[in-house]
Amino acid sequence: MKSVRRSLHLRLVMRSVRRSLRLRLLMRSVRRSLHLRLVMRSVRRDLLLL
Repeated sequence: MKSVRRSLHLRLVMRSVRRSLRLRLLMRSVRRSLHLRLVMRSVRRDLLLL
């Protein structure tokens, strides 16, 4: 009985860890896209200045 509870708890922990990892990946991709947008804007500004 105790082992079953432990396995369930482990499954829950794994799910939460996976979700947090996915969230971290999402945040990283969002940050990268934002950074790319900023870079593109600056490049466009430089091109306009030329």
